[in-house]
Amino acid sequence: MLNFPKFSPKHLISPFNNPKYKILWFSNMISYQSRWTQLIVSNWIVLEITNSPFLVSLVAFFGTIPLFIIGIFGGQLADQLPRKKMLLFTALISLITSLILLLEIITNSIEYWHVYISITIIGISWSIDMPSRRSLIHDFMGDKPIANGIALDSIGISLATIIGPALAGILISIYGISSGLFLICIFYIVSIFLINLIPSTPAINQNSKGKLLKIQTKEIINLLKAYPIIVPTIFLTVIMNLLMFPYTFILPVIAKNTLELGPDLMGILQSTPGAGAMIGTILICSMPKIPNHFKIYYIGCLISFLGVFCFAISTNFITSSMILIFIGLGTAGFASMQSTIILTNTPYNKRGLGLGLITIAIGSGPFGALFVGQVAEIFSPQYSLILNSSLGISLTVFAIALFKFRKKFQQIF
Repeated sequence: MLNFPKFSPKHLISPFNNPKYKILWFSNMISYQSRWTQLIVSNWIVLEITNSPFLVSLVAFFGTIPLFIIGIFGGQLADQLPRKKMLLFTALISLITSLILLLEIITNSIEYWHVYISITIIGISWSIDMPSRRSLIHDFMGDKPIANGIALDSIGISLATIIGPALAGILISIYGISSGLFLICIFYIVSIFLINLIPSTPAINQNSKGKLLKIQTKEIINLLKAYPIIVPTIFLTVIMNLLMFPYTFILPVIAKNTLELGPDLMGILQSTPGAGAMIGTILICSMPKIPNHFKIYYIGCLISFLGVFCFAISTNFITSSMILIFIGLGTAGFASMQSTIILTNTPYNKRGLGLGLITIAIGSGPFGALFVGQVAEIFSPQYSLILNSSLGISLTVFAIALFKFRKKFQQIF
């Protein structure tokens, strides 16, 4: 007899009983809005100027390569400096960068490579911001309800992927690209206001203040040995960011050239994965007790890759929207469990380091964006997604089998 997990609506919003978490959640949600909208607007600017799938994919490359290069330092900073100050600093840098890009649009002096510079600067701020933001969730929630707290935070991400792209697409179609950038600036201003309301937390590793940051290779190896589940978690994060998530950067090209959509319907199409992700995270967050974090994690990976394969062969707006909702369901399991696995399997003073490793894994995305963009340029956008999803399914199954074999091997010996 199959045992299905129980769902309880009261557990969906139970983290909001913590007033510190409530303020942080709204701050995070607005921050996610600005990030998703930034990517959508940046992609559209480059697409309008160049009409090149490869040059559009470079937006993702420059926006996420900082995660790969300095992600570990962002994790160390999360353990060494007050996390609230880190969030304020990164939000302010992103706001200034967006204002400069808006001014260039208004004065008609924008070049497509200007977008690469701005998204790189914002990518640097993201790589510093991300470990601090997720670590604060654990600071306010503690160990026991952290999975529900992360899942509810993922609902905020889902709302951002629904509202941000759709609103930006509608504004761009009516008022032009400058309205999308203006919206981004408003998001950053609201985010800064909400961050100021978050209670301050002291730096965890006080003794590290004033010292130069350096990668402690031995410390990382010891962490991975002590908590082996981190290894497949990082591996699947790399696979998803290399082969699955780059579909979002090819989506505008398919929307414009294959589905023949304008910016308004393209924005709505790009928001549909967020709807699926929100449904998935609501179900996860409604569980009184979330069973087997890693199982939810890898099933989410498989669902996501299968959805990308189906999206690649779809030829109409309605079918594509339904498939993207399905992809969102998969990414809900992946995204909500990713940080949960790290935060519940690392010691208190090493959580920033663990999240820094995840940030580096997420930073593999630029190479996936380059690959999918180049394949799309040479062959077709659809072919690039079919190739990526096929490789992704194969590697995910391999990783799961290897992890299960290792567990059985350890039990025997």
